[in-house]
Amino acid sequence: MTEAKRNCDGSRHLHTRDDDGGRSAAPGASKLAPLILPVSWVRLIGMGLLAALFVAIGLFFCLSPEWRNKIIGLVCVLFFGGGYGAVLWKKLRDPVVLTLSEDGIQPHSGGFIPWEDFEAVGIGRIEGAPGGTKVIGIRLKSYEGYLASFTPEQIRLARATAVAGKFTGSVLRRAAPRPALRHGRGGLQALAALPQRDIAGMLQWSRAMSGGWDVTFSPHLFKGRARDVVRKIEGYYLSALTARSAR
Repeated sequence: MTEAKRNCDGSRHLHTRDDDGGRSAAPGASKLAPLILPVSWVRLIGMGLLAALFVAIGLFFCLSPEWRNKIIGLVCVLFFGGGYGAVLWKKLRDPVVLTLSEDGIQPHSGGFIPWEDFEAVGIGRIEGAPGGTKVIGIRLKSYEGYLASFTPEQIRLARATAVAGKFTGSVLRRAAPRPALRHGRGGLQALAALPQRDIAGMLQWSRAMSGGWDVTFSPHLFKGRARDVVRKIEGYYLSALTARSAR
């Protein structure tokens, strides 16, 4: 049977166990155990509370007689209530961010990154807010394998997310007072220019916005510090190369 063993850092390794209790590799199984990087429940709850706060602020703005404030309030309700709510609901049902195996990286947000197309992992910052928003990013050598792994449902979800992001950037850039956008206008302009149907274009947009990372994740989803998550992925990648060369 399969057993999930949780490490002290919160990640989990999967092992196979014989009926007599001894460790063994199941027929056809990978010699290198998969590494599961789960979500941080504490941070996930914190994100939910923050989203609820912004929804409340948005509702307050919706009551304003000023049409600009109404639009800003509506965007806040839709973005934080709808967008964040969908993310939180998905993570409650599937509390995993990434699964690493000998073959590559499986983001639970969709797609599969084969190690052949993996170039690097690191920490970047998204243009827009003062100092930028920190992300954990993966840079790809090629988009071909990753794009080919998307299911039709995942493609629809990615496009819907892009449409929502583009709409948010366009509306806030036009409706929000200029003093409030002193540090974020460039980021909203870039968000408004996000491709909506071309997923390869979305990846290129992400690379341009984050300083060179094609696939990005919020570090708040993971347990532990961002640099520790990066080290785990780098270490597993080297182990996977060793295991694959020994096949």
